[in-house]
Amino acid sequence: MRLWRCLPISKKEIQINEEIRDKELRIIGSDGQQLGIMSAKEALDLAEQKNLDLVKIAPQSNPPVCKIMDYGKYRFEQAKREKEARKNQRVVDIKEVRLSLNIDTHDFNTKLNNALKFIKHGDKVKVSIRFRGREMGHPEIGLETMKRFEAVIFDMDGVIFDSELLVIKCWQVVADKYEIKNIEDTCHKCLGLNKDATKELMLGVYGADFPYDEYKAEMSALFHEQAAGGKLPMKPGVTGLLQTLKKNGRKVALASSTRKAVVEQELRDAGILPYFDRVICGDMVKRSKPEPDIYLEACRQIHVMPEQAYAIEDSYNGIRSAHAARLHPIMVPDLAPVTEEMQELSDVILDSLTEVEKYLFL
Repeated sequence: MRLWRCLPISKKEIQINEEIRDKELRIIGSDGQQLGIMSAKEALDLAEQKNLDLVKIAPQSNPPVCKIMDYGKYRFEQAKREKEARKNQRVVDIKEVRLSLNIDTHDFNTKLNNALKFIKHGDKVKVSIRFRGREMGHPEIGLETMKRFEAVIFDMDGVIFDSELLVIKCWQVVADKYEIKNIEDTCHKCLGLNKDATKELMLGVYGADFPYDEYKAEMSALFHEQAAGGKLPMKPGVTGLLQTLKKNGRKVALASSTRKAVVEQELRDAGILPYFDRVICGDMVKRSKPEPDIYLEACRQIHVMPEQAYAIEDSYNGIRSAHAARLHPIMVPDLAPVTEEMQELSDVILDSLTEVEKYLFL
């Protein structure tokens, strides 16, 4: 005699064998084939002949659907799947880090490291500042406390040098010569991309037979003629910001999609290469901006967590890259107008590097 059972799986009771008392059932065989509609007794006899169980798998159907199977094996596999799901489940907690206005450097760094551990573990961090008594009248001091940081990583073209407009003008000369259409719009899409990504984008716009290398060489010759030897103009506030960062003991790096040989020469010609602890370029990482690779590599080389660094960018791809790497992006717009996406991804949008210096230190 077969004992009827009703055992819990996933907090739901599944009817099997003698417990199934419906007048008619739609039966699925152990091999998945449809066996048609039959009575509960007929279905149970069929299951017994195969030394298997009759299990109701869709009680809400009309008629209910039952399957002939090894119920013990089914329970084991179900429990195994649920255990695996629980193991992979991740509960995100919100951790709070509390600061005071007069917190000293050691305590601040301790709390900062705790916050970074929480973030690395996958949790979210809420930072709050306690105001007491007369401190309530000075919220700007709280902002200064929140803005402590270890490093700033610069983009180069459009941030340090006023070079992007010159690049587009040189491309326009080439475009006029060879009747290339919409080159300005295409160049805007290329802002922040490295050499390979730029070539890929242009071939996508103008076709696989577009002689990119030839036109790029001609454009580069025009650019070099006008920019080499220190003639490339720097953006206002560059030197002042770099001096203030070094004076305050901050690490400084550069993350540019331009080739390293070009970057270092332009920084050297401008007399600002010594300010940078590390220079990371587009030919030193596998993936171009907007992927996070270049900023992650910069942080690795200057030994700071991304969450401890600001990134100064002007392009959409640059801001996306810094945000993806979990830095704090500051957008200083050059040619690209501010969009709703940039407002969302940036910590702040400022008009100039002079404003950046005030934001970080005043």
